[in-house]
Amino acid sequence: MDKTAWETMKTWQTADAVCFDVDSTVIKEEGIDELAAFCGVGDQVKEWTKKAMGGSIPFRVALSERLKMCKPTKEQVDHLIAERPSQLTPGISELIQQLHGRGIPVYLVSGGFRQIIAPVAAKLKIPSENLFTNTLVFSETGTATCTEIAEVLLESLLFVSCHYKVCACLI
Repeated sequence: MDKTAWETMKTWQTADAVCFDVDSTVIKEEGIDELAAFCGVGDQVKEWTKKAMGGSIPFRVALSERLKMCKPTKEQVDHLIAERPSQLTPGISELIQQLHGRGIPVYLVSGGFRQIIAPVAAKLKIPSENLFTNTLVFSETGTATCTEIAEVLLESLLFVSCHYKVCACLI
């Protein structure tokens, strides 16, 4: 076993907390792309997602532009969750179950939306206070007016590093 593999294995064995990204890691999909497809603008939003993931567009700009394209309503988000629940990545449920069995706290860290991620966390028995996500904000008429953009990665890493000695992150 090479040094990197050994160090990685040791980190997983000694971690007293674990953070996971959600989109395309814990779940198979990219949440915003699924929401966009549900809202009828999937292809346009997928292009922005590729640009954002490639680093050519700042995250906040890409998120804002994709939301403007989607214009999701609370009803659409609720229907998406009910009709097309996120699909867990094979093996993730068992891995998180093992971590829970060892008493290791698990955190979900995502640039995605709490409304879509919370049901995934519930399935995996991850408490809501262990979610670091953005949150869609809806007007009285039910239309998404904006999102509360968390400094997700920074907030989560600061929190976890202040509470635990060794943290393994799969992002």
